[in-house]
Amino acid sequence: MIYKLFDKTNFEFTVPDTPKIGLFMSGGIDSVTLLGMIITELHTTKRNIPITAYTTYKYTREQDYTPRLIELISKHFNVAVEHVNNIPNREEYLREGIADPQNMFDVYNSHNGDIKIYAANNNQAEETFDIFKHRTLQYTQQPNICSPFLNSKKTQIVDIMYQINLDFLLPYTHSCARWAVGNCNNCYNCEERSWAFEVLKKKNPDTIPLED
Repeated sequence: MIYKLFDKTNFEFTVPDTPKIGLFMSGGIDSVTLLGMIITELHTTKRNIPITAYTTYKYTREQDYTPRLIELISKHFNVAVEHVNNIPNREEYLREGIADPQNMFDVYNSHNGDIKIYAANNNQAEETFDIFKHRTLQYTQQPNICSPFLNSKKTQIVDIMYQINLDFLLPYTHSCARWAVGNCNNCYNCEERSWAFEVLKKKNPDTIPLED
C-alpha cells in the first residue's frame, strides 16, 4: 500500500509472503500503527498470516500498556494476535528505555527464519529536537529485522495512524520515557509526541490510566 502523507511524501509498505509475522510492540503510537498497517495490508491482499506481538520489559511499564492495545486492535480488525509479554531486557537497554535487539534475533532464530520480524524503531528526530541528548544507543537496520519507520518522523507515523482509522486508540497509548504513569512532558518522547500533534493540528489526548 502507498500512504500519501500530509507533507506530500509517499510511504510505501508491503508485507512479503511469509509463514509467520512477529512484531516487537510497545505501548506507544509507532508500534500500534505498524501493527495496524500489517493487518490492513493482509486484509487488502486477502492473506491470513499468524501474527505474534512481542513486548520487552521496560521500567515505563510498556508490558502493562500493550495487552489492552492488542485486545482493542484484535476486536477492531477481528483478527487474533498472540502476545508474548515481559521478555527480559538487559540493563544497558533498560537505562536507555529501548528494547534489546538480541531479543529480536532470538525470536527469528527460534523459528528457523520462517518468520518476518518487524520493529517500529524510529530514529528520525523532528527539526527542533536533538535525539542524542536523550539516548546514546541508536537503532540501526538489522539483518532479518524490518524497521519501516527507521527514517520516519512521528508526524508521518501519526498521519498514517489516522489514515487507517486507528486514532481511537490514541488515548490508550503511552509515550513517556520517564514516567510509568502519566506524562512528564519533558522527555524526548513526550516532546516528540506533542510536536507531532501540533504540526498535524490534532488534539494530543492524555493516556487513559491503567487499571491496577
